[in-house]
Amino acid sequence: MKNTTLLKGLGILLIITHNFMHWLPDCVAENEYTFSTERIDLLCSYLAQGGPHVLLNILSHFGHYGVAIFLFVSGYGLSKKYESSAIVKRGLREDVSFLCCHAVKLWKLMVPALLLFVVIEMMQGTWNRPMSRLFPLLGFYSNMQPHRDLILGPWWWFGLMMQFYILWRLLIYRRGRAVLYTTMGVCMAAVIIVAWLERGSLESTKTLTCYLHYNFPPSMLAFGLGVADARYGLGWLHRWWSPLVGLAVVLLGSFNAGMWTISSTGALMVALAFVAKEDEEIRFGRVLYVNMRMVLVFLGSISAWLFALHPVVREYTIGLAKRGNDGLLYLSILIYLAASILLAWVAANVVKDKKNKVSTQ
Repeated sequence: MKNTTLLKGLGILLIITHNFMHWLPDCVAENEYTFSTERIDLLCSYLAQGGPHVLLNILSHFGHYGVAIFLFVSGYGLSKKYESSAIVKRGLREDVSFLCCHAVKLWKLMVPALLLFVVIEMMQGTWNRPMSRLFPLLGFYSNMQPHRDLILGPWWWFGLMMQFYILWRLLIYRRGRAVLYTTMGVCMAAVIIVAWLERGSLESTKTLTCYLHYNFPPSMLAFGLGVADARYGLGWLHRWWSPLVGLAVVLLGSFNAGMWTISSTGALMVALAFVAKEDEEIRFGRVLYVNMRMVLVFLGSISAWLFALHPVVREYTIGLAKRGNDGLLYLSILIYLAASILLAWVAANVVKDKKNKVSTQ
């Protein structure tokens, strides 16, 4: 599969818009960590009435599926990068080296963003946390704490990715279909069983279902499909009918807790429709489609920094959106998106320039 950068762009666009919209008082919240039929009922009622903020509500409720896209691309990329070589070095030293390397990659994104937020808060006199509360986030174990302290919500992703680096390297790397599909099956069975046992309280953030959704089991399906597609080529993910089936899965998962546990697969099937062959572009209108792809590829190229930095920008732009004025609402969205993209672009280019200088020395 080509165009993983484009998929990253689509994923990050969904994530950054969702993470802003779901804080707005006029938008219906998502079913991401918890499940509530009341939320989808509210969305349906809102859509039936015709607005006024239809797109904002759709992004608020469904935009979190951008996480599944990132997980798919991560699994795909790991397998393509590390399993394509015939040379296999396995052992404790190699495993530790791999995990340390990827921990450093996450820190290089997390630490600058975290420092930026702490410095701004301290300058404003609004920092009210002991510095010790940063350790769980920096140590990648904040997700596993019963009472998560994620500083700024979206940064839970860093802990999740570290879990997948460990899982992939120690269990999945260069092992066959049986190990991969068994791992995916066990994780999904655990999530479905827990959701069934807690079916009367899935709206609560204190359930095991909610706790699991901050950790790897519910996300293993999307990640595992990325690994499987890289290794074996999952043709059914790329058929013309895939986005239609995927959309049906997402919609059914909005009303049913059982389907909800696998709805990320449906979101992936819809997302992969954006990765079309060049000779299929004309179906979408060539100019519009090509321009859309260019935007998504650009966002994908800065997606790592965009993810790390957008929570900081959101913290200082969301207030404008909550003043009850539609003009200010959309102005705040434009400022948030523009500032996030500009900050991420600058950070990505600074890092790129440093790498180029090091390579030429």
